[in-house]
Amino acid sequence: MSAKMRRYNFIKVLGEGQYAVVYKAKDTRTNDDVAVKKIKIGSRQEASDGINLTALREIKFLQEVKHPNVIELLDSFGEYGSNSPSICLVFEFMNTDLENIINNRNILLTTTHTKSYMIMLLLGLEYLHNNWILHR
Repeated sequence: MSAKMRRYNFIKVLGEGQYAVVYKAKDTRTNDDVAVKKIKIGSRQEASDGINLTALREIKFLQEVKHPNVIELLDSFGEYGSNSPSICLVFEFMNTDLENIINNRNILLTTTHTKSYMIMLLLGLEYLHNNWILHR
């Protein structure tokens, strides 16, 4: 395990897809909660052949994105010592997301709240689009 990886204490899995797993973790230097996206590279041979160009492009964009309405990439590093090499992206941790707020019957969204959320969402999306980044 690399020194960078030891900086984060993994707490639980938040989500898993075909190519990545997202964990809630604790940054031992700052004591902040973070989200760590661990992208599977594949075999050691694939890792030594180079990282997928799309993944590199994503990391480059994420390193340049700085906006209050876009989650910030805090750190990135490779983990090659294990049987499944990976790239780890460390993001700010959000305790919830818009979908959970909308679906939570205990939260009453007023028109003012809805307008505020829409403005934040659209400002973040506008920033990304102005920088030629499309959100899927």
